[in-house]
Amino acid sequence: LTVPQVAAEFQVTAQTIRNWIDHGTLPAVRIGRAFRVKRQDVEALLERASADSTSLATRRDLWRPTTTTLPHCHSEEEEIFVILEDSATLELCPSPVRAARGAEAEELELRLGHIVARPPGTGISHSFLAGPDGVTMLIYGTRRPNDMCWYPRSQKIFWRGLGVIGRIESLEYGDGEPDD
Repeated sequence: LTVPQVAAEFQVTAQTIRNWIDHGTLPAVRIGRAFRVKRQDVEALLERASADSTSLATRRDLWRPTTTTLPHCHSEEEEIFVILEDSATLELCPSPVRAARGAEAEELELRLGHIVARPPGTGISHSFLAGPDGVTMLIYGTRRPNDMCWYPRSQKIFWRGLGVIGRIESLEYGDGEPDD
């Protein structure tokens, strides 16, 4: 499969698929300047989430239209969402570093049967806004003790292993360094 074909199947952008490939989440073969992905590797991504001994599967209740999840992204945890009933909007928002490199916020409409996979370490936060009739989804996620979770709206980080949540200030890489 081509990157655009995989992106269409997961209802994410081609850049998200390239990020998964870069992070080793989705195996691919480079042919010239393009990538090719085996169908069994796409299916294995879903299997891995359900077979992982540290996976946690839960079923969400029906959401009301004004209910949303907090935008967040993980350093070590992978999450997979399956839309079981109704619809939702997936909101993707880059971290300040990713935004400075040209990444832009996106909104994707989801409906029954859509699958969203969010690999760790992308620097792109995700959140869901329930559709007019609410949404029911099945969520698979790994639980890693050393995971850090970034909440961009409130500028907070959750250090799971420490049980600490703190607010930080986002800085440029060279901030505070002497000018030489």
